[in-house]
Amino acid sequence: MPDFILRYAPHMGYISPHPLFASTLGTSDCREHARFAAEQGFGGLFHPFIVSAPTDEVRRFKAALTEFGLEAGTISSLPVTEVLKPLWVSAASQDRLDLLNHVQATSRLARDLGCRVLAVLVPESSADQRTADLANVRENLKMAADLAARNDTVLGIEPIIALPNMLFQSAYDAADIIRQVNHPSVRLIFDTGHITQMDGSVIQALEDFEDIACVYQLADMPNRVEPGRGSLDFPVILSHLIKSGYSGLVELEHGWSEEGAATEAKGIALLARIEADAAKLAASL
Repeated sequence: MPDFILRYAPHMGYISPHPLFASTLGTSDCREHARFAAEQGFGGLFHPFIVSAPTDEVRRFKAALTEFGLEAGTISSLPVTEVLKPLWVSAASQDRLDLLNHVQATSRLARDLGCRVLAVLVPESSADQRTADLANVRENLKMAADLAARNDTVLGIEPIIALPNMLFQSAYDAADIIRQVNHPSVRLIFDTGHITQMDGSVIQALEDFEDIACVYQLADMPNRVEPGRGSLDFPVILSHLIKSGYSGLVELEHGWSEEGAATEAKGIALLARIEADAAKLAASL
């Protein structure tokens, strides 16, 4: 088992319902994936849409985390049916009520699971309403953040252009809103794949967003594959996290360069080698 420095967390399915290690384990059972994560020396497991899962799945996920001593990673702030609706940019009273009710419910679930971060995706209302959308999202974030804070959670804005009609076309746009809102429970989800796609330089972004990042997610580019199979300099990326003393989860939100258990096993070994190189680099800085 690799002796990891950082606390990695594989996913239980995010774009599709297939967990990261589906080929290795041949099941989507959360207990089996928690057991496997613990055996690999990982620190957590994340189930992004657990908020929309049946009650029994929620119970089993919580029990599995407890049994194997894992932390729950990021979950969606909204049910899967609501994520792509422009609730975050709406000033309509019913939309705001619905939004705040969802955030209250998911933040309570997160607290029960021991999860820190609620992911916030922000679709726009329409391309010609940007000024109003920005004003509304600021106000809605302030109100929702107060609810999140009561349950010891934070709202993590995840800027993304892989989905259509998103308000933030750059991570720097999202960072501007976070700093304007100026609330300790409004932060940034730092996804290496999304930031590469939007802004190019992940290395520069690590420095620019260190003060507002609440969690880091790893995906190599192009195609959101496992670290080490694309173009990103992961030894440098991970050395930054090691050097900074980051102690939160590092979520493995990627697919695979090839399907199959062999690729998954190689991916774990490759991550261990990358981190070893990162540790040497961090020590030399």
